Parts: sequence; structure tokens; C-alpha cells
Amino acid sequence: MQNGQWQWFRRKARQKTKKGDAKTSKNADDKEETMRLKIILLCAIFALFSASVGAQTATYTLAEFGDATNTVALTIDWVADGTGAVSWDTDVTPTNARESITEYLKGMMCVRAITIPDGVTPPTANYDIVVNENSGDVFGGTLANRSATATEFSCPDVLADATLAAFGGAIFYDTWTVSVTNAGSGGTGQLILIFAR
Repeated sequence: MQNGQWQWFRRKARQKTKKGDAKTSKNADDKEETMRLKIILLCAIFALFSASVGAQTATYTLAEFGDATNTVALTIDWVADGTGAVSWDTDVTPTNARESITEYLKGMMCVRAITIPDGVTPPTANYDIVVNENSGDVFGGTLANRSATATEFSCPDVLADATLAAFGGAIFYDTWTVSVTNAGSGGTGQLILIFAR
């Protein structure tokens, strides 16, 4: 084989080797990129899961009963966040409703509160609930130190005095904010507020 032909074969062999190396390199790059995408996706899923686990939730139902809807029960199902807290207010408008809960309840009197701890993931014992309006705690502290196992009932303490108690009804005239504290991470419960006209 002449020297020129030999060099031609060597060039061809080098080109094939380079093409093979390029294919191998491209496959390795593709695999590395795929692995990077998988890691990013897993991190995103983990971050999303972590965010949802620590978040508080509060859902509500509004049920009317009695003649001419004279009595209404506002039920708030809640799950505490990572700090054991929940906050919810009446400025929400139910689906297909003309007005917010605040507007609907204006002028009604809250006569009773019922607290029901969840049987599977109960709140921490002696958790606290405060129902605030502009003037302060509507229940005057009677929803403090709730049981983690028993259903409990309370009425608004209209005096909100540590030494005297005068239980009665609290007129709803502005937004009420429900705050749950000390319930433990993920603690779950229910608050039912009974209103009458």
C-alpha cells in the first residue's frame, strides 16, 4: 500500500473514531441532561408537598333551619398549620350566593359555640379559639383551653370579666375573625357557631 493510501485510511479511521466519540459524548450529555431534569422535578415535587403539609386550611358550611330561616349554623372545619394556628374570617362569599357571610349574618345573634376535636388527628389539649370583632373577643375568653377529646359548648360572655360572667347573645354587625392557637401542627377540629334572629 502506498504511503498516500495509507494516510487516507488513517484519516478515515480517525474520522470514524471521532464520530463514535461524538455519539458517545452526545449520549452521555443526553443522559446527564435527563438526570438533571429528574432531579429538578423531584425537588419541585418535594417543595410542593412540604408547602402543602404545613399550610392551614379552614372550610365552612352555612346551614339554615327553623321557620323562615330563623336559626343558622355556621360550621368551620379547620386544620392547623405547622405552628398550631388557623385564621379564618366571615368575609367569604359562598358559591352561587349574592352576599358574603358577613352581610348574611348582620343583625343575627350568636347564642352558642360548639367545639369538636377530630377523633383521628385531634388538636393539642387546652388549645384556644378566639372569635374577634372590632370590639374584641365576642366570647369573652370562654373558648380558651378547649378539650382535645370532648365536644364542648360555650355561650358568649357579654361582660368579658374575669370575676363576673354574664352569658347571653352577641349581635353580629361586622366581620368576625376566628383564630385558633396552640392546636399543634396539623391539629384538626370543628367550630360550630349558632345564630338566631
